[in-house]
Amino acid sequence: TIVTGTNGHGKSMLLGQLCVHLCKLGERVCMFSGEMPPKTVLKRMVRQHQEAGAPCPEQIANAIGALNEGLFFFDLVGN
Repeated sequence: TIVTGTNGHGKSMLLGQLCVHLCKLGERVCMFSGEMPPKTVLKRMVRQHQEAGAPCPEQIANAIGALNEGLFFFDLVGN
């Protein structure tokens, strides 16, 4: 699936939430963003997983553990 549109309209937020949900269901997901590095995408997904704007270290570890088995990144930013 490819999702395109104008900047700032929630595409990354929607897809991040969808991927978090799929990982919780045990599905495998590959993420790619041509604008944000995987580290930035993962930070956002950790907040989505924990439903917290500033998760504590324990919440971060919990989210990483939950996403670890099913989340993969295609790491290419730019041209």
